[in-house]
Amino acid sequence: MKPLTQIIMMSSRRLLDNQEILANNISNASTTGFKAKLLSRNVILENRNDKESNYLPEMTYDQTQGLFRNTSRPLDFSIKDKDGWLAVQVNNNEIAYTKNGHLQINKNQQICSQNNVVIGENGPITVPDYSDIKILSDGTISISNNDKNFDQKIDKIRLVRIDSKNLKYSNNGLYFLKDKNQINSELKNNDNINILPETLEDSNVNLPESIVDMISDSRMFDIYMKILMHRDESLQLINKFLNVNN
Repeated sequence: MKPLTQIIMMSSRRLLDNQEILANNISNASTTGFKAKLLSRNVILENRNDKESNYLPEMTYDQTQGLFRNTSRPLDFSIKDKDGWLAVQVNNNEIAYTKNGHLQINKNQQICSQNNVVIGENGPITVPDYSDIKILSDGTISISNNDKNFDQKIDKIRLVRIDSKNLKYSNNGLYFLKDKNQINSELKNNDNINILPETLEDSNVNLPESIVDMISDSRMFDIYMKILMHRDESLQLINKFLNVNN
């Protein structure tokens, strides 16, 4: 059996880990397509003879979908499939993945998500001059010039299917592959992923619940610290009593 101090310190460490995750979730409650972080633990045996165990934190993500909100904006879209992702190119040319379909066109006429270039079938998507633009349900980008026919297809947004367990979170709703060797296979466009044009997916963070959990964890941490403090005081009294009697 573990000493009381060790048990309390381990429990306190878990609470602090969870507090960090909750704080991050709360700060991203308004981030488009953000998936709430969850803390799970793998059990590792420290002493197989005594069956004592320790816990190492492991990050996972809540893949339930957020609410789909209509925007009526041609350059907005959300991904219907929970394991479908939009591929973007970040500043160092590394490929990242996001659920944020709030797109813009930069000064180089490239389509971007949060200033990260969106990847098409043949690389970054460049848009020529147009009067109207439209994103179809399969990710195809079409433009028209005054005739409203949207008959000029520019490119197709690269949508990939990735299990969230193979991703690690960075910031601003961006995720990266844990295993860099997966890049070539994961970057292939998946034609079975559909999108909802002119909508955005809200974060799936349950804000009231996260705030309540954070307060609860904080109170529990205070309780643990008080237990340790009173335990130390009790030990000092016991030692003092023993010294007097000796």
